[in-house]
Amino acid sequence: MEIPVPYKVRFSTFDTWIIILTLLVFPVGGLLPFIRLASTHHHNKAKGRNLRLLGWAMVFSYISIMIILYLTYDTFGEEEQIDYLTSGIVLAIYWFLPTLIFFLVGYRLDKKFGSLLQVYQEAVVSMRLTSVEQIRSLSQTSPADVTRDLTFMFEEGLLPEGRVINGTVYIQQQALEDYLSGEYEEEYDDEYDEENDE
Repeated sequence: MEIPVPYKVRFSTFDTWIIILTLLVFPVGGLLPFIRLASTHHHNKAKGRNLRLLGWAMVFSYISIMIILYLTYDTFGEEEQIDYLTSGIVLAIYWFLPTLIFFLVGYRLDKKFGSLLQVYQEAVVSMRLTSVEQIRSLSQTSPADVTRDLTFMFEEGLLPEGRVINGTVYIQQQALEDYLSGEYEEEYDDEYDEENDE
């Protein structure tokens, strides 16, 4: 199974609600992406996703501000329209600069995470390393990061079925054989499609 670079972790249902709440209950909802970032940013898988989430939160916050600004006008004649558009353009210039930075840095972090997943894949599947410490040395990350990232890969079907127990990686032999033959990827894709259909 080829791991794409960049590797973008999908938004969860919770992340989607954060974006919706950012739009509906601004400015309180706008704090939720920062809370999400503060609580999960130490996880490699969350770093790129968190900044993409912040980027989209900024986009929807801008929409909320423009709606609120529109509602402040008693009338909306030609003069008000010009004032509204001017305010919107000036705000967009300042607002979307950090938004663009969030998306660009998020992309770089997703790219870095994808490359890291490829290192893990090489270590576990090709080199058959089973020690978290050996994999940590190869990937230049912490043992906690290795354990979290490998667990994520097992859950996402990026590695053959297995788990990490007390610093040792255990892989089911049949799952490894299926993975190497390409059957594991097909089985996982079918399983994933069925879950989505439900």
